Amino acid sequence: MPAIVVSTRKTYGGYYQPRLHRIVVSWQAHREHGIEETLNTFRHEVAHIVHPHHRADFWALAYALGVTRRYASTPLVKRPARPPKYHYTCPVCSKQILRHRRLKLSSCASCDPRFNLKFVLRLIPRETTEPESCAPGK
Repeated sequence: MPAIVVSTRKTYGGYYQPRLHRIVVSWQAHREHGIEETLNTFRHEVAHIVHPHHRADFWALAYALGVTRRYASTPLVKRPARPPKYHYTCPVCSKQILRHRRLKLSSCASCDPRFNLKFVLRLIPRETTEPESCAPGK
């Protein structure tokens, strides 16, 4: 039996993680579109346990499981985009690369499409911005 997880971070649909053998569905989609949307997504993801692709044999199984729609409904409430947490720079071309997740070891694809130690990206330290304290009488 796969684990079933309801995500408060995901805004629509769901996915199956084979390595963890778990199905993740969206709480926001459930709140906005109801139980039928959630069940449709769940059935879709159950079909992915057998077929990781979206070819004809996947859809035959999905429809046999009760899938009624091919695509998840789009979110009614859009989340604002969060700013990237990590900023990197290329030591050669000075190109800036922004990421939400930290990179382990990557090189600049503009300078060389394959990994090259000459173009290893450098993390730009985040500047600490301390709020100025308000002393009484100022």
